[in-house]
Amino acid sequence: MFKKSNSTELDNKEVIQKLNLREGEYFYQTPLMIWKDDPITIYNADSEEITFSPWFKSKFQRWVYYMGGGSYQGTIINSEHHQVWLKRANWFMYNAKYDVYLDGEKMGVFRKQKPFKEKGFKKQLAYKLFIDEHEFELSNPYLSTEIEITENDKTFFEAKRSFFDLGKNKVTKKRGEKHRIYITKNATDYPPELWLALYAQAIMNLHIERSQGASSAGAGS
Repeated sequence: MFKKSNSTELDNKEVIQKLNLREGEYFYQTPLMIWKDDPITIYNADSEEITFSPWFKSKFQRWVYYMGGGSYQGTIINSEHHQVWLKRANWFMYNAKYDVYLDGEKMGVFRKQKPFKEKGFKKQLAYKLFIDEHEFELSNPYLSTEIEITENDKTFFEAKRSFFDLGKNKVTKKRGEKHRIYITKNATDYPPELWLALYAQAIMNLHIERSQGASSAGAGS
């Protein structure tokens, strides 16, 4: 967790105003791969400084990620109020599982849905979060840029991402895939930072899987 500087606060407020973010809305951009450790800013209507970055257990995992060999990275989200940390709990890429920590305390497990038993193969993104007796589902149909998180079939998190854009965004002055997110206030007992971390992790994994798919297709041609 951290405090924001006055200059950062002014810059963020200007971007937020131009993005026309309303209560419960968030916006960020990601490159195709995150090559640096520089945190990525998640803009929000409250002007709260929220950032995320990939996390690696070892230099070897970092090297594997940068070489496009697997999505073994975790995620850290930092804000003024909370820190969420997703730590990779296994080495099986197609059965990714993460221990989820909120403010230093383990609170749950986030994993890919099983391809057949849970019909995860029917979706482009299919994950579940388990916290005690609660179960949440993150899903994204094939050929869709809309992602949602639900509990008992009730949607409280909605995101829409763009396709990767080489041009700079006129507001942020940055390149990359754009993500606009809406989280229903007080829909769960957990802070927005948790849901943003799950989403960021799923998107990073998707980028890696697509990169690997493209490499495999190129090698076979």
